[in-house]
Amino acid sequence: KAPQDNQQRDVYKKDAVPKSALHSLPVHIRFDYLIPRVVSVSAVKTRLEDRVGLVFVDRGHKIILSKMTSRSLYLHSELSVGDELLTVNNHRVKNAKKAAEFIRLTQGPLRLVTFTGKRPRESSLVMLRRNSFNPSDVWLANRNGMVHVVKARGKFGRSIRDGDVLLSVDGHTVLTATRASELLSKPEGSDPEAGQIAIILVFSLAKLRTRVAKKLGRKLPFTWSDDYSEGSLVHSGTRLVKIHDDGNVESLSRLGIGAPMLDEIEAFATSFYDCFQQAMDSLNRALVDAARENATTIPHSHSC
Repeated sequence: KAPQDNQQRDVYKKDAVPKSALHSLPVHIRFDYLIPRVVSVSAVKTRLEDRVGLVFVDRGHKIILSKMTSRSLYLHSELSVGDELLTVNNHRVKNAKKAAEFIRLTQGPLRLVTFTGKRPRESSLVMLRRNSFNPSDVWLANRNGMVHVVKARGKFGRSIRDGDVLLSVDGHTVLTATRASELLSKPEGSDPEAGQIAIILVFSLAKLRTRVAKKLGRKLPFTWSDDYSEGSLVHSGTRLVKIHDDGNVESLSRLGIGAPMLDEIEAFATSFYDCFQQAMDSLNRALVDAARENATTIPHSHSC
């Protein structure tokens, strides 16, 4: 008997999914996660008209170093083609054009901070001046070997969502909430390598949920909420499923839904949970290895 809307809702169980329904979801999602390390390089631009020998391009929301000439001031530094530019002389730059202009108009010491290694596609980069935020505005907790954001307010709340996973602060991989809080609480100027800007890398569970739900649910007659946390039937608008931050898919209603559709939904729920857990396992392994190797990025590939 199908449960009524006002009855207790449940989470789909993996062992309840018919094998025939599982075969109807032929998708392949690959998770290649790296934890990038922060590189800080400095050079001296003696004259205003001197060229530094670097070319930056915009790729998505990132500023990427696309070319380094044979006469570059940074030729023998740790800077590498493919690095993501973060700051120039402790200033954020909005795009490649602004970065080039800032560098061109600078004379004297020129300090560049970059990410080397490709960061997760579901990650977000948050950069805040250390004198502009209060570290107590973000509550953190240890869950399954990773540091999760429990609550964020103030400037943190504008950039970080509850449930996000904190990956690194100033290039230091974080595996515990205590370590993350220590790094966020550093006063401005206490660490010359950290600079005046806190470089915070977070992993968005909402972005992961959206990515996986789009792939697995593309054949379901659903309309999704903006953050892909709920799916409803196209024609009736009946809310059918809710996706939680732990990857579990909750059944909101089965009233009037035929057996074939229920099988498809349960297949989606099982596949979603499996993919979600593989992604989190890959992320956890990358964090552990990055911390072990002193933030050296090591790839981990998983697919579902």
